[in-house]
Amino acid sequence: MGKAQWNNLDDNELERTLTESIDELPMEDVVENVVPLKSAMLYVLAGLVLSSVVFSFFKLNYILPTVGAVLSFLGYRKLKSENKYFSACYAIELVSLIYILAVLILNTMTLGTDVHVKNVLKVISHVMAAVSVVGVLCLWLALRQVQKKAGLEPGAYAVLALAGLYALVGLLAVFGYGSVHLITMVIAIAVFVILIRAIYKLPRELDEAGYLVRTSRIIIPDKAIVIAVLAVLVTGGACGYMFGNGYRMSWSIRDDVQQGTDVEGISESLIRQGFPDYVLNDLTAEEIASCGGAVNVLTQNKNCDNGLQFTDVAVQVQDADVEELWIIFHYFRWIEDKKPYGAEAVQIWTTDHEIQEGWLTAGEVKGRLMYDKGGVTYTAPYHSMESVTYNRMAWIDRVQTVTDVFGTFSFPKKGENCRGYVSYSTVHTVKGYTFYDFINYTYQESWWQYPVISAYDHRTNGVFNKKPFMTVQNPFSFYFEENGIRQY
Repeated sequence: MGKAQWNNLDDNELERTLTESIDELPMEDVVENVVPLKSAMLYVLAGLVLSSVVFSFFKLNYILPTVGAVLSFLGYRKLKSENKYFSACYAIELVSLIYILAVLILNTMTLGTDVHVKNVLKVISHVMAAVSVVGVLCLWLALRQVQKKAGLEPGAYAVLALAGLYALVGLLAVFGYGSVHLITMVIAIAVFVILIRAIYKLPRELDEAGYLVRTSRIIIPDKAIVIAVLAVLVTGGACGYMFGNGYRMSWSIRDDVQQGTDVEGISESLIRQGFPDYVLNDLTAEEIASCGGAVNVLTQNKNCDNGLQFTDVAVQVQDADVEELWIIFHYFRWIEDKKPYGAEAVQIWTTDHEIQEGWLTAGEVKGRLMYDKGGVTYTAPYHSMESVTYNRMAWIDRVQTVTDVFGTFSFPKKGENCRGYVSYSTVHTVKGYTFYDFINYTYQESWWQYPVISAYDHRTNGVFNKKPFMTVQNPFSFYFEENGIRQY
């Protein structure tokens, strides 16, 4: 159309001519590739918000940061070709996403409850917190460079302030100031909202300046990335629950033999005095020999509704150096088939656990575990058997420091007649004092829990029964009268 024809067109004809000259509007992804800053920054800001929000209900404290990391990664993926700082943001978000996925999967394994692993993860979490601050600083530098190219005054100080806020919160967490005043928390949230709102306006300023951000070539679509992340989580979590939800035990075929004239004679004498034969058959020859010359044998049986059976035995033995030496056995077994889930624990409150008068524990608490399979008996030591000092809630606002003996273990999924015992020696130092001790058995009733914690962690957290855990308590006590020993 010539110049004269253009000049003779009125406004309506001009609009119609321009509309007809364009076949169709560009595709949405084409427009996004030309000016991707606004949409990409929306992803990044959404990621920052979700990663900063902490809700402890419905597992949102795990879900929201994961979604936030994915969104930030997708946003920076589109901008990484614009400048080196956006590339650094992309690399940092990739590392952060890998870290989050690894922690989420580790939370399905008992390995994550190991104290050494916890310490390593604590250090890594502090490092990742510092890395997140560096990531926000890189975002600030990236936006300043874009502003400079667009002919605007480099600023984006809201991003710099956000990095400072992140650093302040991180330092408070590291140095143990996690509990802050409500007013301080409200102020921090208000500042965060103001900064996010200010950052949200930056892409609009660049659009108004007419600057077009160079986009990266996207080969793998966003949907494929999201599906891949979900696949990694589902696969890793399933493997964690199936293969990593329990302690690694040193099971071996039982090869200790209770032979020898002395051992057989002691066993016969103990059985005549009431020592249960099924308990005696699982003891080692050394343990049986330690009961030689038994003066008294006291037993107690308890069958629980869940299929767990306790048998407690107290043996008073003659000792040249000690007037009243007793050997205590706490034996437990599953008389009904059960599916072992996760990491179990027994907690032993010895007779001098709270009152150090009348009775004194002599030596360490020992024991072992057993199960049958195909007519063969397998045995293993406890994964750990140690005295642990920890803090627990005694009352609503009172913390109590206690020391307990814990034995941790896991039974195999296909084991039969799963059982075990603990034993220790104690001395009756003052006549008239009642013997009183406890064994607490904590186990999982189902496989589902997230994050996975062990029965030991459950008990040391000061919680008695909280799904999926169940604790069965078994007290054992007896006292002395003029005409003999009585049991409660």
